[in-house]
Amino acid sequence: GSWMDVWELMSQECRDEVVLIDSTSLLETLETYLRKHRFCTDCKNKVLRAYNILVGDLDCSKEKGYCAALYEGLRCCPHERHIHVCCETDFIAHLLGRAEPEFAGGY
Repeated sequence: GSWMDVWELMSQECRDEVVLIDSTSLLETLETYLRKHRFCTDCKNKVLRAYNILVGDLDCSKEKGYCAALYEGLRCCPHERHIHVCCETDFIAHLLGRAEPEFAGGY
């Protein structure tokens, strides 16, 4: 809950900046995570394919099994090579809740 106290004190401009993700840094983090958790080749390729859809390197309309819901709250600016995450408090709380086991070392 303490993140929410800080979040509520931030200006909208600051919130927008906090949820802006450099796509190259995200890719590096993904690759590290996939290695650390020893994903099989097939699963690793699926995760990287999802990343390529997110950043616009692959056309989602041509991807078998594409699920738009997985990308809700995310918007990519391919020319600037960054990703905007929806900065609504409930959405951020949901994302942090899903990531909490990783933060706590549960995975």
